Amino acid sequence: MIKGLLYLQGASFIKAQHQWKEIAIVTNGLCGSACSLIATKLQFAEGATVFTYGGVPGKPMDSSAFAGGNVETYSAFWPQVFYAAIIGDILYGPDTAIGARLRTSGANRKDYANTLLLPMPTTAIATFNFNMMFAKEFGAEALPREFYNIPGHKNYNEWHQTSTKDSTWAGLKTLYVKIADEDWAAVRTGPGQTAEVSYTCAAVPPTEPFVREWDFDVYYKPFIFFALCCCCCCCFGFWYACWKMCCAPRSRPGVGLPHAPVVGMEMRTAS
Repeated sequence: MIKGLLYLQGASFIKAQHQWKEIAIVTNGLCGSACSLIATKLQFAEGATVFTYGGVPGKPMDSSAFAGGNVETYSAFWPQVFYAAIIGDILYGPDTAIGARLRTSGANRKDYANTLLLPMPTTAIATFNFNMMFAKEFGAEALPREFYNIPGHKNYNEWHQTSTKDSTWAGLKTLYVKIADEDWAAVRTGPGQTAEVSYTCAAVPPTEPFVREWDFDVYYKPFIFFALCCCCCCCFGFWYACWKMCCAPRSRPGVGLPHAPVVGMEMRTAS
């Protein structure tokens, strides 16, 4: 409804898309899932300048941590797979590839340790994900995004602990001021962080407004107006029905005007 009202006022979301002079992304390398998708897409398709902070000094740091979905915790995942493998072995018997690794010579070689998921040997906590993300800007034969180390255009050797507490944002404020003072275009098109990373952005910011070859707004606005009218009528009708049923005054029995005699009616009594 809000989008329809803006259309009636002459605003167009389509024409407002993809137009900015400069846009920047700041990440500490923990950007994952949809965040990784947005950062990578803006960097290689929409001319964004990527700034990172932290990491290992002297080594390029990827702008994202993982690029995919369905994050699983290993401590909760491995028992389910372990029990599923045992149940499957019971159902299908020893004459399978897994059954051979769990018995006789395979058991003597401890192949079961390489076949079944087992708990972590330490108290370390690990997570993983599947449903990998692919970036078409890397080519049709490219590996998933997670297989590439794609550093930002500039990295700050600063390490800031962030949480929901207000005190942790003091360091980030100074970092934001530094980034705001940077010449983003020069950072994006200049040399990379190290000799191994000297690429530039694959695109420049789209400063011109996006215009479709065929604008259907002239056909869309009457439909929005008709839909809004129908919606208002339905809402008013529903409100009026509820008011009549719940809030309208009702007459009580025995109270009101006396009944007037009916003309043309004759009262008869039984003999």
